[in-house]
Order: sequence, then C-alpha cells, then structure tokens
Amino acid sequence: ILLRQFDITTVYVTHDHYEALILADLLAIMDRGSIEQVGTYDEIYTRPKNVFVAGFLNRHIGTPPLSLLDAQCMAHPQRPGNVHVGVRPEDVAVSRREGQDAIRGTVAGKVSLPMINATIFRIHVAEHEVYAEAADEEDLRAGDQVWLTFKQYHLFDKKSGLRLRSFPETSTARVGP
Repeated sequence: ILLRQFDITTVYVTHDHYEALILADLLAIMDRGSIEQVGTYDEIYTRPKNVFVAGFLNRHIGTPPLSLLDAQCMAHPQRPGNVHVGVRPEDVAVSRREGQDAIRGTVAGKVSLPMINATIFRIHVAEHEVYAEAADEEDLRAGDQVWLTFKQYHLFDKKSGLRLRSFPETSTARVGP
C-alpha cells in the first residue's frame, strides 16, 4: 500500500513466488543471474518463454508446476524426437474410458489437497510421470488404468528448452494461483 500511495518504483528480490505475487505488478523470472522473462503472473503462467520459466510457477504450494513428456507419447505426435510436451496438473483431464486424442496411463499415487478440495494424481505414461489435478471425489487407486486428455499444453524444443507453441493458442485469461 505504501509503495502505491507514494508512487515508489521498487525492485524486490525473493525466491518465494507467492510473496512476489502479493507484492508485484510485474514479475521477472531469473536463472543464474539472467532475466528469462518479464510479465504479469498470467502472461508468464500461460505463455512461458521456456521450460525453466514454465517450471518455476505453480498454482498451489507443494504441487508440481509442470509435467514434461516426449511428444511421441501424444495421440497425434508433434515432431517426435525433437519436442517435449509440457502440461500443468490443472490442464490434465483423467477418465477411466478412452476418449478421442486420449493417452493411456497408470495411476502411481496421489496427494490430497484438502484446502482446495482436490487431489493431485501421479500417473505413469510410458517412462514419464504426468500430474493431474482432480476433484477429491475421484476414486482412483494405484495401478488403475486411466486415459488422459490435455486441455492446454505447450511444446518445448528439447535442445534449447524454448517454447515453440501452445495448444490451444493461449490468451492471458487464466486466473492466478
């Protein structure tokens, strides 16, 4: 409040991104002394410049920010071998039935998040782990076969880590953490 009242521009450094979200109008994500991306939380969260930035922000304390898997795991592979698919837990839909463009996985475990009435499921897809956020009433157990679809995901170049594209094309309409 004081910073706004006195119209003071301030640079505040913290490793706690929740603290940064409370105080900041703009975030600067840094890696080893270099600024990777500057923007609002929504801009950075929905259009991360690279894998590092995408993996830096998450919605809930203690939850994984991003799952990475090879593009050939997708129902319709995108440039197999050269691309990683990055998907956030809240963008993974879990079903017991196979659907269009769904990929098969096996439930490996889960963590309950009672404060938000949700569960994070850890699901094996080939040699990768995908995290999916679902309502607490989902009755899935370790070993259950499930089918995953992604509401939104990013393609990252394997070599450089840069985001190549997002599906569907993203806007900055996502609500914060």
